[in-house]
Amino acid sequence: MKNSHTFSRICGYAMFLLILAQIVLMLASWLITAAMPDVFPRS
Repeated sequence: MKNSHTFSRICGYAMFLLILAQIVLMLASWLITAAMPDVFPRS
């Protein structure tokens, strides 16, 4: 039973990392477009 508990903890940690990575990527792309509007022209 110890392995299944560790596996669920790893799954939860991986899911948290995925969500965190998506937020970081979204913020980074927003900052890039805000800092350099000439590179990414807005329609």
